[in-house]
Amino acid sequence: MFETSLSDLDIGKRLNTLLKHLQLYEAAWGNSRPFPILKRFFKIYVSGFHGAAELRKELMETKSFEEARRAVERCKVQGTRCRGHEAESMGR
Repeated sequence: MFETSLSDLDIGKRLNTLLKHLQLYEAAWGNSRPFPILKRFFKIYVSGFHGAAELRKELMETKSFEEARRAVERCKVQGTRCRGHEAESMGR
């Protein structure tokens, strides 16, 4: 069905796809379906790069679309060295 698997995409494209997934889910379901349903997809998008485990952990702790978007955007800004709150507090 698809020519490229997610693992073949670069990190930026995977994170952009995750952001799109969040956007589409929110547009389609809003608050009528619980946000935590999306958490099962986070490992698909966020794996195989430096800082992925930390970002996944942070995403699993999110409680809203906005929190998840902020975590992903922060990672995109930091590039492949994305980390959660711990790295920010250490000044990285």
